[in-house]
Amino acid sequence: LSLVILHGLNGSPHRTFYSEHTGFYWPADVHRFLPPARIMVFGYLADTNSGSTNCLGVYQHGESLLAHLKNFRRRSEQRPLVFCGHSFGGLVIKQALTISSH
Repeated sequence: LSLVILHGLNGSPHRTFYSEHTGFYWPADVHRFLPPARIMVFGYLADTNSGSTNCLGVYQHGESLLAHLKNFRRRSEQRPLVFCGHSFGGLVIKQALTISSH
């Protein structure tokens, strides 16, 4: 199993899934429940508050996710692939799947 995790808008690959209160970062603990799983936490520029002009659209993020997935799955293409997206991350996943189906 390969698990791909994406954060949402104004999130980050670390901050979104980390609890400062407990120190728990759940993507790192997935192995306790799914020992053979390979985990990829995909990060992208999603800060809407900074006024940055570098924030890409959902299409470009979907393309970037696909490029990273090709590299991530190079030696394990037969593993089932599971996506977990929070907020805008779910839209990025949907866009990547749409692009890959064409």
